[in-house]
Amino acid sequence: MAAIEAADDSSAADYKAQLKQALALFRAVPEAERRYVRNYSALASAIALVGGEAALDTDAPYVTSISVTQVPNRTSYFAGETFDPAGLVVKAVYNDGHSEELNDYRLSVTGELSLEDGTVYVLYGMLKTSFSIEIREKMPWQGAGTPDDPYRIGTAAELKALADRVNANVRSMGFGRGGPR
Repeated sequence: MAAIEAADDSSAADYKAQLKQALALFRAVPEAERRYVRNYSALASAIALVGGEAALDTDAPYVTSISVTQVPNRTSYFAGETFDPAGLVVKAVYNDGHSEELNDYRLSVTGELSLEDGTVYVLYGMLKTSFSIEIREKMPWQGAGTPDDPYRIGTAAELKALADRVNANVRSMGFGRGGPR
């Protein structure tokens, strides 16, 4: 439905009118055929963003964009740890130009972090922004492997774990006894 696709600029002065028109056109489609209307979910999300269907006839401001103004206090983790959003500040910008801190957002990361969770998405309705965190593999020895906190091998078991890890990496690169394959 072209009207749904046309209502894509939430900062447009007539955005609510565009949404209202798209909703009216959607409702004109026979109920049995509505499942074939493309992008209805985008229309429903946009209407929710402006405050619901009742808000389409008001001048109430609505959020047009979100941004991370301060990343969390902690942005470096080991795989298996849980993300801590303490210190995260998200700002919402409204169609009338004012902005304020947003608290009822959702985060894409839940539970234990994996090495693939390096980007955290902040979601508010259909709006999305992101920030990066560092996730490192937890090693079986002390230290983080950084200049300030180097690895420290303290036991024979830790030394064996290091040797096994190095040997596995060498084999995965195609090296074995007698050099490359």
